[in-house]
Amino acid sequence: MGMEDLFQTNAVAAAAGTQTATSGTVIFSNSNNITFGLDGQTLTASFAGGPGGGGVAISAGTESATSGTVVFSNSNGVTFGMSDSTVTASIATSLTNIRVSAGTTSNLLSAITFANGSNVSFGLNASTITASVASSLTNVNVSAGTTSNNLSAITFANGNNVSFGLDGSTLTGSVATSLTNVNVSAGTTSNNLPRDIHSHMQRGENVIEVNGIAMGCALWKMDLFRKMPQPWFVSVADVVPGKGAIGFTQDLYFCKHARQCGKRFGVDLRVKVGHLDKASGIVY
Repeated sequence: MGMEDLFQTNAVAAAAGTQTATSGTVIFSNSNNITFGLDGQTLTASFAGGPGGGGVAISAGTESATSGTVVFSNSNGVTFGMSDSTVTASIATSLTNIRVSAGTTSNLLSAITFANGSNVSFGLNASTITASVASSLTNVNVSAGTTSNNLSAITFANGNNVSFGLDGSTLTGSVATSLTNVNVSAGTTSNNLPRDIHSHMQRGENVIEVNGIAMGCALWKMDLFRKMPQPWFVSVADVVPGKGAIGFTQDLYFCKHARQCGKRFGVDLRVKVGHLDKASGIVY
């Protein structure tokens, strides 16, 4: 076998696109910004990234560049750098451009301090701001009657038939309904008489003595009118020096003077009498 036959047996086929060649000379032509060369037995190729040459386009805002050098400029608290082939960026944490307003004052601040005051204390837990309100009442001014003091605690004392209590954080107050210890005197007679009949009704009592009665439904002995001087029925609205304002309806005026004559009054709790309000038509 000759040398020509040996070359043809070891021929290399070259293909590009739809064409294939197994003999002859293969030529790499420069085009599309790609340039070929031959260094010894080494085939070289270089790419020129000029306009129209398939370069990478970079856009920012309304501008775009496909060639040359792209520069990342530091601004607005953002700083750029390059580590090997990696672009880095860092953001400044300072708050020099933060505007803070409180009340009528406004400033550009790099740091904000929460100051303790008015019984409010501030703290910082990691990145969380905490606030607590003092529960002491040392600065609370309390007034009663003609006395005023700055107090940290207030005590409600029971008195005058009023009793106080505390249910959780709720203050309670109750007024005693039993007034059986009220002493009423007229002439030479003095008795402890009720001014409120509810407690007597609750105990199931029938007839009790009272200070006076209304005359919507009443029974009288006629002898009473013979012994009492006239006028029997007078409406009183007056101011008495040393006693203040005094007022009586006609029925209570009559009862007061009857007691001064030694007469007594009673109420039968078993009898219920309605009082008609003509304006509303309601019976009380």
